[in-house]
Formats: sequence, structure tokens, C-alpha cells
Amino acid sequence: MVFKKAWRKLNSVTRKNLARFQARKAIRNGMYDGIDRKAMAALRSDKDASAFRKYQDRFEHSLIRNAERVYTLGLHEGPKLRILDLGCGFGYFLYGAKHFGHQVVGLDTDDPYLLAVTNLLGLKKVQHWIKPFQPLPELPDGPYDRITAFAVLS
Repeated sequence: MVFKKAWRKLNSVTRKNLARFQARKAIRNGMYDGIDRKAMAALRSDKDASAFRKYQDRFEHSLIRNAERVYTLGLHEGPKLRILDLGCGFGYFLYGAKHFGHQVVGLDTDDPYLLAVTNLLGLKKVQHWIKPFQPLPELPDGPYDRITAFAVLS
């Protein structure tokens, strides 16, 4: 029993480290090279008062974290999927998935800073605040093969 538990933990850590390694390599090989860094910096200075600016201050970390998510979910291989990301934020996960040919749509609040970044990245985004027991708005490109939600704020 102890051996099985240790083996599962080792496999989990190994998968996570492999995804991290693959993500960093993909970033070095250009996964996020299509992002206009100068335009991003201009947006960041223009939206200095935004509550979401603190997340942009960790831009490189956000790219790595979201690339890891792409690799952890196996989106770098396999069939092309339709993906909906709830609480997509700036859209870096969606951008990474799109890099591998997936059809992506994000859903998040109507914050102007978040919208400006997802527009800069060329992503489809629906602005909506999710409320309990309320239906979602019309979403383009559905039905979806995967629905994701990472670190969603309530």
C-alpha cells in the first residue's frame, strides 16, 4: 500500500516536472513570440490603475504557468479541440492552446484591461460575470470539447 501511494506521488511529480520542462522549452522555441511586447508594455502603463495590473507585473511567470497548463492537459498533441476557458483573464492559456491549433474562446468579466490584452492577442472573448443559478450567455463556436477554469476569482 505504501509503495503504491509513493509510486502515484512520484508519477504525479514526474508529470508536473515534465510539463514544466516542455513548457519552458516551447517558450524558448517561440510559443509566445507572436505577442507584441511593446504594445503589452504600452497597455500596462496605460492601465496602471487597474486591479489586474499586479498580474501583468509577473508577465513571464504567467506565460510559463499557462504553457505548463497547456502541456499538462496534453494540448500540444492529439486532436484539435474547441476549448472554452472560464475566467480567462489575459488569455495566455488560450493563446498557448491556439498555438497548437485549437479553437479557443474565453469568458471573463468586462474589465477594460483584460479585454484590451485579449484583443491584442487576437482571441475571442465573451464578457460576462458568472452568477449562481444564472445561464451563461450565447457562446461562439460551441459545443466545446474542453472547458477549463484556472485560479478563477470569485
